[in-house]
Amino acid sequence: VLPAGHVQKALMRRFLAHLLDLPATSSLSWLVLVVDLALTALIIWKVAFTNVDWEAYMAEVDSVLRGEFDYRNISGPTGPIAYPAGF
Repeated sequence: VLPAGHVQKALMRRFLAHLLDLPATSSLSWLVLVVDLALTALIIWKVAFTNVDWEAYMAEVDSVLRGEFDYRNISGPTGPIAYPAGF
């Protein structure tokens, strides 16, 4: 019996080998992936960081810490709670 780490590595190697051996008909998939990666990198590089999400999340956390557990009453500067399962 192989340790779990060896099994995971073997499965990952097999998965990657299969992924890289896809037929030419998947060229569009690779193109979409590369374009998506490039656009994501460009957006991260060019768009200044804003902490709107952090501020909203912290306001919602503050409500919970004050004892409010009714999701209808929890909101932040951007509106009602967006991720109710996060608490």
